Amino acid sequence: MSRPGKTKRVNRRNRKHYKENIEVKRQESKEIMRIGTVGSHGTGKSSLVKEFINVCPGYYTPLKEESRIVASRGLGLNFKTTLETQEAFLEAMLEMLADISNKENTITSRTLVDLLAYNQYFYNRPKYGITKKFIEKCQKVMLQQRSIWNLYVYVPIEFSIETEDEFRVGQKADKQYQQEVDTHILTTLNQYEIPHIIVRGTVQERVEQILERLNEKNSYKI
Repeated sequence: MSRPGKTKRVNRRNRKHYKENIEVKRQESKEIMRIGTVGSHGTGKSSLVKEFINVCPGYYTPLKEESRIVASRGLGLNFKTTLETQEAFLEAMLEMLADISNKENTITSRTLVDLLAYNQYFYNRPKYGITKKFIEKCQKVMLQQRSIWNLYVYVPIEFSIETEDEFRVGQKADKQYQQEVDTHILTTLNQYEIPHIIVRGTVQERVEQILERLNEKNSYKI
């Protein structure tokens, strides 16, 4: 399947209509919306967040991704990960939560569900040194903080990883890695009964699906 973003754009008139209705309803309800995208690596979450911000500039997203923060500390990513790496990811995630908790409307490319899923993958491979105690810590923090996001958006695997950069070394060649993380994410969403929507298609179509959900008469609640 082709990478989202390479097919025709969605109807701009409908998009404007959704945006106008969302703004009216936000003013009426004064509800703060915090959207968190969840999904394995290479599924287009970052591109989705970027496009959503372009369409809805009133939303805020953290400027620096957690992987870049962790890498800047000289810690290994992906298949070079260690317990220290994952502890740094958790710390960066908590800093991100503190950041978005001070903002009215936000969208993030990662949630604590993702962090737990990756650690479950590495925990099943002893060479990475992830401990059961740390898994339990991630579960506890995820459950305590999950209500910060009141709309979870699951992005499934729909296309192959086409490029790699310094933050994705080895991901393109190991499809099983991507698939297993995806399975852990779905298991976590279902096991803990975390309400979520699923978006598919091009980047623009995915944004449209989020806008449709935000435009529904009944506000989305966790």
